[in-house]
Amino acid sequence: MVPRQQLGTLAARGQELIQTQSQLTAAKQDASQELGVVMVEGQRLLTVLKLAVKQHYGIDSEKLAEFGLLPFRSRRRKAAEPPPPLPE
Repeated sequence: MVPRQQLGTLAARGQELIQTQSQLTAAKQDASQELGVVMVEGQRLLTVLKLAVKQHYGIDSEKLAEFGLLPFRSRRRKAAEPPPPLPE
């Protein structure tokens, strides 16, 4: 009879573990959804802060590099070529 009691005990413990696993899976899904919301809010706040820094210092200020932002640097214009000589 001892093996039969052990089997019953193991079956009950297995059921408890299955229930615990289901609860943890649900908690993990909730945490994942909340993490997604926090990530989106953080990304939006980061965008606002970057724009505020650019507005404060100006888009072409080298000070932006201190905040990990690239200042706007326009392309250098090519030197104008002299017009071709007129035929005589």
